[in-house]
Amino acid sequence: MQNIQKYLDFKLIIAFGANLDELIGKNKPIFISESFTFKYQPSIDKSLLTEPVSNNKLCIELPCLNEGNSELLQELLDIEVVIDKKAGFIDTSRNITERNDLDYRIKKLAFYDPLTGVYNRKAFEIKLIECLSSLRTGQGCFSILLVDIDKFSQVNLIYGEKIGDLVLKAFVLRLSQSIPQWGSIYRHNADSFFVILNDKNADSQSEISYKKLVLVAEKIIHALSSPLSIDNKDIYIAASISILKSKKINISYNDVKPLLETALRRAKSNGGGEFALASETEIYYLKRQSEIAMAMQNKNFTNELSLVIQPQYSIDGSLVGAEVLVRWYSPILGVVTPAEFIPLAENNGKIILIGEWVIDSVCQLLKRYKKNCACIPSLSLNISAKQIEQPNFSDTLLSTLAHYDVSPSHIQLEITEHTLITDFDLIVSKMNYLQGLGVRFSLDDFGTGYSSLSYLQNLPITELKIDKSFIDEIVDEFFEVCIVDSIILMAKNLNLKIVAEGVETKKQFNYLSARNCDIYQGYLFSKPLCIDKWLALLNQQSSFEV
Repeated sequence: MQNIQKYLDFKLIIAFGANLDELIGKNKPIFISESFTFKYQPSIDKSLLTEPVSNNKLCIELPCLNEGNSELLQELLDIEVVIDKKAGFIDTSRNITERNDLDYRIKKLAFYDPLTGVYNRKAFEIKLIECLSSLRTGQGCFSILLVDIDKFSQVNLIYGEKIGDLVLKAFVLRLSQSIPQWGSIYRHNADSFFVILNDKNADSQSEISYKKLVLVAEKIIHALSSPLSIDNKDIYIAASISILKSKKINISYNDVKPLLETALRRAKSNGGGEFALASETEIYYLKRQSEIAMAMQNKNFTNELSLVIQPQYSIDGSLVGAEVLVRWYSPILGVVTPAEFIPLAENNGKIILIGEWVIDSVCQLLKRYKKNCACIPSLSLNISAKQIEQPNFSDTLLSTLAHYDVSPSHIQLEITEHTLITDFDLIVSKMNYLQGLGVRFSLDDFGTGYSSLSYLQNLPITELKIDKSFIDEIVDEFFEVCIVDSIILMAKNLNLKIVAEGVETKKQFNYLSARNCDIYQGYLFSKPLCIDKWLALLNQQSSFEV
């Protein structure tokens, strides 16, 4: 079928670089590339030869050539079949090259990093959603690397930000040369990049092997072993890498970044320049931590906390005190162990709220059995560094004691060696002040931190607690455990009482009692008790017989 030009728009004449006489009467396809004509001309002809009930419209983009066959233009073709006595069609053409160029620039701004030229974070998020969706439907597999430049801030500090930008560009070049062709790079933040290895030719059952991922990571690390030549300077950099394998199809979009960042911290823990594989168990850990953190945001979450009391006995079996422990049962999360929520509370600052709740609850308990029990042993409670560092800590403690009419001598505050290293002088000054008012202090988990005889002599403490990890080394009463012996001997020389926590066997007790350990705490004597059972134990006034 012949597509003869009858009428032409002036703008189109200019676009084709020809005059009106040259175009009128010409066959339209002469301006269209051969490949397009071959592909679409038959369907256009068929549409014109049939007699449809209503008009047909066809809207497409196609490449066109100007008169010299040197420039490709983009044409939007709108074909409308006219049904009358004579078949024909109306062809509306326009040059959309500028529009397409503008679309490309907008896309470049939206999805590419302007400095390095790689994809940006927005593009990563879109690609990640696409990869997760494909993985779940069995259409390919993928893995993600998070590549972080170690100590990049030092590069900016030493050489300046301009050189730092050039380092980033050089780094991206080496990174791109180190990954497979089917990998893509996305800038995550100032000095870290995601690499998605998305093998579209693989099925979901043939995920990228750990060995292959290790080879990629090692290649990246090796590529950075030689210096970058920037502005006549040799600049050395290294990178740490975390790896997420695609077989973890049960993870969600929100899990990916935290999981990679957790693994990255492990990779950096030995100084950097290493890689780490994201562990499947970390997925559940991260989810659990997120759930616990959210539960802590509830202003009434302390209503879900409770106290348990673990008795402490002297060498002759007399009840001499107890340690207060915190338990958390959440209606939503179930039992949340101290190992789960205490470190998290330390990080998010909720430990201060928990600590204040513990002090208040302990003082209420002391007031309660002060009226009902003849025996009033002191209670030990743990104090965190963040809590004791608060400017109003001493005032809050003393006002709470006064409010419940509890003597300062009935409580003992346990601090750890890690607490002391935060601000030794500040904490010791507060300890001295409170000790002068009758509050006693115990050094908890001794031997697990920065043990030093010099600072130990300057602490206003009355007892030392041997950590359970050392007690566990006592397998029988004849095999010497040097560190336990040394701690006991040192404490005796400093006139400090010794508390052994975590005593679970008769052999451990015999070993410790032979060395004159003063106080014993552990499952051999009693597990932690609820408040009512603790009060019942006090009323019995009975001793423990080992």
